[in-house]
Amino acid sequence: MDILTLNASSDGGNSWIRLASTTRSDSTGFVDFKMFTIQTGYLLTSKQIMKTNDGGKSWQQEYKISSGTLVGLFYLDENHRWVGCTDGIILKYHP
Repeated sequence: MDILTLNASSDGGNSWIRLASTTRSDSTGFVDFKMFTIQTGYLLTSKQIMKTNDGGKSWQQEYKISSGTLVGLFYLDENHRWVGCTDGIILKYHP
């Protein structure tokens, strides 16, 4: 089973910290990732939107779909976000 990881470096790549990991599958793979500040960011998987407020040390689920697949994220800023789904639905997502 393949494991996908999201890593970060604060020293130009000399050392890395694992922020998140998941198994590679159609239901949980990473789709998109965006940090708005050094502490606040979002991670999109094919089924849910996750948020961090501590630079990626922990993640909380913000939204989960029951059918379809999340395929893309578009941001103007932290308060203006859209999520595309495979069934043709576009979600306007805001906190």
